[in-house]
Amino acid sequence: MNINRRKFLAASAGASTLLTLPKFLSAARHKGVAGSNDRLAIGIIGCGHRGIGTHIENLNRLKESYNVEVSAVCDTWSVAREKAMTICQEYFGRKPKAFRRAGDLLQSREVDAVFVATPDHHHTGHLQLSAEAGKHCYIEKPVGIDMAGLKTACDAVKASGIVCQAGTQLRSFPAAEGARRLFKSGVMGDIIRIEEARNGRQPYWYQYINPEIKKEDVDWDEFLGGRSDRAFDPVVYSAWYGYYEFSQGPVPQWGVHYMDYAFYATGLGIPDSCTCQGGVSTWKDEYQFTAPDNVFATYMYEDGPMLTTSNQFSNNADNFRNIYTNKGLMRFQDWVNPTYSAEGGKDRDGSIRGINQVEKVERPDHWENFLECVRSGKTPNAPIEAAFQHSVCSIMAATSFETGRRMIYDPMRQDIYAG
Repeated sequence: MNINRRKFLAASAGASTLLTLPKFLSAARHKGVAGSNDRLAIGIIGCGHRGIGTHIENLNRLKESYNVEVSAVCDTWSVAREKAMTICQEYFGRKPKAFRRAGDLLQSREVDAVFVATPDHHHTGHLQLSAEAGKHCYIEKPVGIDMAGLKTACDAVKASGIVCQAGTQLRSFPAAEGARRLFKSGVMGDIIRIEEARNGRQPYWYQYINPEIKKEDVDWDEFLGGRSDRAFDPVVYSAWYGYYEFSQGPVPQWGVHYMDYAFYATGLGIPDSCTCQGGVSTWKDEYQFTAPDNVFATYMYEDGPMLTTSNQFSNNADNFRNIYTNKGLMRFQDWVNPTYSAEGGKDRDGSIRGINQVEKVERPDHWENFLECVRSGKTPNAPIEAAFQHSVCSIMAATSFETGRRMIYDPMRQDIYAG
């Protein structure tokens, strides 16, 4: 059996040396898990485009089938809170409670679970607070942007026994499960390289610029979270994706989705090392954005596979996602309809003929999966191990970008160092 297949089977069996989830109690015995007839009260922490446009919309879609409602909302901007309250009253029949600070919402006894869609630098803190409060948590990616905060939050999740779902929803796609089964079968052979190029004509953070936000409407100190001592700036607040101290750019935002999908499909674990280069190459203007608009990260495994992720924002041509093996090629530029063939494989043996659609394995989507697991206590599709894995990869790239050094992951210490 080749080394990659061994890694896949170990991951599938839960034999991770990184983190071990506690054994969940049954729904009837776990005090934090609601029974099938109990209404689940949900808190939304972060009422921006993701919190309202994705999470509240999906909860509205599922409110009857999963017996849920949004009972509380939280945002540092009063305008966003009011908008979320109005929408929730329309969707769920009553206005939710409103909070400026996540810690206050998490103390509410009227909340069973939370969806966290705050800026990246708040994710580990909000996940830790959720775990300590006994609230099940759907947490957006990247879950962590520094190793100390990441490990503390993961330890809190393990100690609490809450259901935690990382917001890497692509792994819940039917085709992702089909790809996983295909690689597990061995028909694709040994993985040689996984690569992505995802480009655009303009950085995604420009679409969020709102210079009209007023200081008196914002809890600026709560937003900063000790990460920066900047004076209030409506552009920084609205387009925080473009400022490195709050979001480290395309690798943790776009690259994490791609890597998590690839890790789920192939069963590969955390890479052994990473190098990353980039910078602000094109978009030098009055906004003084500091997140890189041109970046390339390379990850290596000691036993051979390489994984690369590349983004640039001046030309949107030549986007692709490929997994190369000794027996063929999988193209997953289309997340929903990936294909596989024997194309290019040096050891192709006739077992793969033509270009084939990856078989889809129908199952609940990412939001349904989380709600099901909150009720049952089962492990969701993107558990804390997945959150840890994608976060370590993101942190390795960011640290290499910052230092110009190759970063190495030590699985025994669950930490990274320059080598």
